[in-house]
Amino acid sequence: MVAGVLAGIVAIVGGWVALRLASRGRSLRPPTPTQLDDITKPLGRIAVRHLPMDALGPDFTDVLQAAAATNAYVLETDQDGHRKPLVSRTAVEKPLPTNPQES
Repeated sequence: MVAGVLAGIVAIVGGWVALRLASRGRSLRPPTPTQLDDITKPLGRIAVRHLPMDALGPDFTDVLQAAAATNAYVLETDQDGHRKPLVSRTAVEKPLPTNPQES
């Protein structure tokens, strides 16, 4: 549970940093699941030793896990490492005007 909370916090911080970098034309490479585990497991052990466990309630955990999933969705990349667009244009067929002067 604690590692999940910390993964959410790492994802939120990473998302914030990614947005700041994107405004400057740079991008942040998201960690792999293994790298995220390597970061959050030791931090989780530290948190268990020093934080009151009632502070890490199930609602807080769920919010952070949802934030981590949202961050992964927003920062998802394709096979070439390019960030996938969140919004794309759809092809809409417009009927041709019957009178060319109407366009």
